[in-house]
Amino acid sequence: MSTKRSSPGEWLTQPEQDAWRAWIAMSTVVPAAIERDLQRDSGLSGPDYRVLSTLSEKPEQRWPLKELADAVLWSRSRLSHHVDRMAQRGLVCRQLDPHDGRGCILALTERGREVLSAAAPLHVDSVRRLVVGLLDDDELEIVGRVARRLADHVQP
Repeated sequence: MSTKRSSPGEWLTQPEQDAWRAWIAMSTVVPAAIERDLQRDSGLSGPDYRVLSTLSEKPEQRWPLKELADAVLWSRSRLSHHVDRMAQRGLVCRQLDPHDGRGCILALTERGREVLSAAAPLHVDSVRRLVVGLLDDDELEIVGRVARRLADHVQP
């Protein structure tokens, strides 16, 4: 379903440039606004929320670091450093991985569950107010489809 727009090295057409600039504006201001709300409402950063919410999706709320890194699309090193800061705040803890002597399991702590439980409804309200509530069902489907297509192209 690829449409040939222009040849490599050619300038963007006006419609292409308009779409690209709109994309840049959206991908800059919307996440920043959502993160501002999250920080104001819960004291969590976007990355904090991403780690906590992803950990909470497992029934036992534990993930091997390497699998969690894949789930949040981060390098293991980035996740490890971020988790160190979150552990200092009592939101997560590291446990030995019984299946991999060099690996570790990351677990949501009781404090992490409490912070996430308080933050989640406010975060959802922000996402609804700033994104999904502004789009009708057809637009939501298109945005989802376009976002998945672009993400899958870059990182299958």
